[in-house]
Amino acid sequence: MPLTSSKFYQLATEAALALPGTELYRFTSCSEAEATRVGSKRFMLLAQVERRQLINPKAAPDDVRAIQATYPDAIPAWHMNKTHWYSIQPGPSMTPELVGELIAESYLTVVESLPISKRPAGWQDIARQLSEE
Repeated sequence: MPLTSSKFYQLATEAALALPGTELYRFTSCSEAEATRVGSKRFMLLAQVERRQLINPKAAPDDVRAIQATYPDAIPAWHMNKTHWYSIQPGPSMTPELVGELIAESYLTVVESLPISKRPAGWQDIARQLSEE
């Protein structure tokens, strides 16, 4: 059964905030969007666009293209750089497990770009879990 728009948004928020060292950032200038970040760098944007929920994870450019080619519910990024970001929306190709995995991969993309001193404790456990799947 496909995820509803509100359940999709809730699942993504919970998955992101369960990762080590993350926080939810609410924009003061844009009430329909918020972001999750680690080490002061965003790894996911959550937005409501025309009454539907979108999630923008970050990825390496080759991964962005591969994800969009593989999953029909992965589309060019809303309001972000389309080389490093993509949007996912509720639909048949987005399972709760896949959404969690895409968010964790986005998190790791950002964490691995942080200086070692700014990486949160426990991030290696997430990398290990993803490599085992």
